[in-house]
Amino acid sequence: MAGLKRVFFASRDPWAGSTNLLQATPYMRWKGVIAHGPQLGFLEETAFVLHFDYHARRGHPRFRDILRVWQRAMPEAVEKAQAIRHTGALETLARDGAQLDDVIAELWSRVA
Repeated sequence: MAGLKRVFFASRDPWAGSTNLLQATPYMRWKGVIAHGPQLGFLEETAFVLHFDYHARRGHPRFRDILRVWQRAMPEAVEKAQAIRHTGALETLARDGAQLDDVIAELWSRVA
């Protein structure tokens, strides 16, 4: 196992996140890995909106289950992600082949 001692993450993922596993076994507790995050509110919201949009557009087979878990844990983030998705802005950017910095700028203008 790697000598990893600290993990920094931008956004929670109540559906598939795994920071809880850092305490799951005696070995993992002994390793003493510490998780820090989410780091910044706007960064978490931006990352979450991208994550949400990816699963929604992809038509993930368990999207309703995922959405239910997200709504319980992060209701405001889900509401914001749904509102941004409803505008079609990310779909337009993807269709137009926008660069990542353009996507981030668009999201930051909407999550701020």
